[in-house]
Amino acid sequence: TADIGGGVMWFVWSNDYNGKVKYYNHKNGSYSMDSRYLDTGESIVIRDYFASKIVEKINHKESFSSIVSPRRPFDFGADILKKEPSLFSETKSNDNNIKFYAWDGVPTTKYIKGSAIKNKELASNYKVFISKTGDPYMRNGRINKQILRAPFFGDKNTACSETYLTIGSFDNPDEPKAIIKYIATKFFRFLVLQKKKTQNVSRDVFEFVPLIDFSHNSFVDWSMDVSSINRQLSEHYNLSNDEIEYIENMIGEIGDNTYIESGDDDE
Repeated sequence: TADIGGGVMWFVWSNDYNGKVKYYNHKNGSYSMDSRYLDTGESIVIRDYFASKIVEKINHKESFSSIVSPRRPFDFGADILKKEPSLFSETKSNDNNIKFYAWDGVPTTKYIKGSAIKNKELASNYKVFISKTGDPYMRNGRINKQILRAPFFGDKNTACSETYLTIGSFDNPDEPKAIIKYIATKFFRFLVLQKKKTQNVSRDVFEFVPLIDFSHNSFVDWSMDVSSINRQLSEHYNLSNDEIEYIENMIGEIGDNTYIESGDDDE
């Protein structure tokens, strides 16, 4: 009766064999067979062989994971609001001047003393926040095509609890806004899906996502809408019509988020 939405793999193994294997993929009551190598990642096998060929084709040099924070980017646990309430206030003041995003049964915004922040450089720069949880692709027979919760813009003088990860650290707001569009593309979230099989979102699930230029010098025109950016990415990485259609069918639109902000609400 256990939910095995992440799937099951089993092997007939021989220490004396090194080469391609007969690989059977069972899905929705049918199966396919391919002859393949099991070399689609440093620590995993991508079950979906067609998806593994897309990852192989993209073959990026630098990974997006390199700009994603570890857990607790500011060294605050998820229960920090309850644990140390004296650090926080409901309103901004000269002392409590850092906007703080956390979870207190619902998404919650407080203000924290700047002196309590350890990672001051990250707090003082522009960045992106994203939830460290997101429903797995399959749970109890239901498919979640969003993969990630919607990211939101991190203005200067912002921080968060363990509830969120941060992405990047920038001097100007344009690059994090470009990253938010990048995450919204089906291209991006399809690549995340190849490592994200549980609700957990950690730095390593972004391993297969290319790190690209988020400035005005990029091959991507970040002024365009998400659909156009998705098309530019597919063209740049020479994805075939079949590969594009495969991604389109597997990944849905990313949802709205309570914390999508302009970044100027405190001005």
